[in-house]
Amino acid sequence: ARRDTPAADLLSMARHAIGDFSALKYKTKENDYLPIATDEDLHNAVMMWVEDDERRTIPARVEGLPKSSVTPAGMGLFFDGNCESLEVSQAVHPHLKTEFTIEFWVSLEGIRMERDWTATLVAFGNSFHFYYTCWGSYGITIFEKKIESCKTVFEWDKWVHVAVTMQVKDTEHGITVVRVFINGVLDIEGEAEKYSIVPPKEQIWVGSEVNMQNPPVRCLLGQVDEVRVWNIARSQDEVAASMHTSLQGDEEGLLAYYKFDEDVLPGTAGEHVADFTTYNSKWHSGSLHGGLTKKIPMRTQSTAPLR
Repeated sequence: ARRDTPAADLLSMARHAIGDFSALKYKTKENDYLPIATDEDLHNAVMMWVEDDERRTIPARVEGLPKSSVTPAGMGLFFDGNCESLEVSQAVHPHLKTEFTIEFWVSLEGIRMERDWTATLVAFGNSFHFYYTCWGSYGITIFEKKIESCKTVFEWDKWVHVAVTMQVKDTEHGITVVRVFINGVLDIEGEAEKYSIVPPKEQIWVGSEVNMQNPPVRCLLGQVDEVRVWNIARSQDEVAASMHTSLQGDEEGLLAYYKFDEDVLPGTAGEHVADFTTYNSKWHSGSLHGGLTKKIPMRTQSTAPLR
């Protein structure tokens, strides 16, 4: 849900997300917990969420259990064009040797033209930038050198699956092959010279250029879901076969898996993103960072085409 989503739509989304809410209670402004017994109670619970800029979910609890938060399945992150960002855990770096893939679903709304005419989808520090433009085209630059030109043009408010792979072709001369798959189909392929797979000490960012930028620039405006980081260069067939399906978390080569479906406890800022891999979730969680307005990306209901 967006902050400008009509109340009636919020109610419909809440009913769909919560289902049977008869066992839930909602927190009032007086910090009391009241049962959600009627549509009016549900309306009050939703409006409490809308009015509180710090909350990212509808605060509720099940009778007899500790306070928790109901976060519907199928959530994503909304970036409002003010340079918020998702940082992939730096603990993945030692596992990135000669191959790498980052993939995700994205629904773009455009660009805030008062600042930029391009916006960042993925960045590795200041060396690697995967960006889109105000015309919907996209490109990749490595040390400010452009790698091929895109064939596909993004449509605003339409979900697109994007996968970027890197694979060392010639270790002696430092040549790396970069490929971009759009909706499971190879769109561009190019080579970068004297470039390693995610240079050491350079963070992997989604949503804006952050490292060494003050203030951050090239700010994504839109929604992102199902971010997956691998230490293999996935093939076209592999990307296409799994892009519409949630993963188990134990797939070979999967280093970090951000679904954004985890609970966010009331009273917390929700700045950490759970890693849904099954073997390293304590170490590869992501981090959310505020941008020009200091607010982190907001968890919202996702409509990405997943089965």
